[in-house]
This record gives sequence, C-alpha cells and structure tokens, in this order.
Amino acid sequence: MAVYVDDARIPARVGRIRGRWSHLTADGKDELHTFAARLGLRRAWFQDKDRGLWHYDVTESVRARAVAMGAVEMAWRDMSVWHRPGREGRSAAGAAPDLLETGDSPRRPGAAPEGS
Repeated sequence: MAVYVDDARIPARVGRIRGRWSHLTADGKDELHTFAARLGLRRAWFQDKDRGLWHYDVTESVRARAVAMGAVEMAWRDMSVWHRPGREGRSAAGAAPDLLETGDSPRRPGAAPEGS
C-alpha cells in the first residue's frame, strides 16, 4: 500500500490560504487518513468525490512534507486515470509505468509552455 501526491500545483485561494494546490491520495482510504493525520490535515478536509476521486488537497509546503515522508509523486494527468471507483486496495505498483511519471510539469490544454 502506498500514498501518492500529484503535481497539479493548481493556483487557488481556499479560505484565507492562497497557494498552489495538489492532491494527496492512497491505495486505501484508511491509509490515506492515517498519513493525512501525520501531516496534520483535518479529516474534515477529506474530499470523497462521486467519481471515486477521493483525496485531500494540499499546498506546496504540505506536498513537499508528504514526499519527504514517503508519498510517491504522480503526474496530475494520471491521477484520474489511475484513481477510479472500485480501485481501493489495488496498488499503483501494478499500474502501467506511464501512470507513475514524476518530474513532469503540469500543463493544461492550451496553456503556454513554462518559461514562455
């Protein structure tokens, strides 16, 4: 079982916090909640989406702490492909290798490349 964090880094203001946000998820909800508690996240911040995309939103600093604590980095575009309803308990270790890419810079369709 593992915990994963994507590289979405979506700019947004949530309450009083303005930052870049990513998604923290895991192979199982219990494992995710345990890891999130170790990060200091409140259970009330957990998002259980109808499409099975359950996660916590995390700021850049929390994302960095999660990675330091052992979370596996995953490309944002692969999170929704890998994290589908009914997949709880199935490790991403068995997923296709391209679902575990790291180091990609997230770009949405129509977005200019970084540095332009």
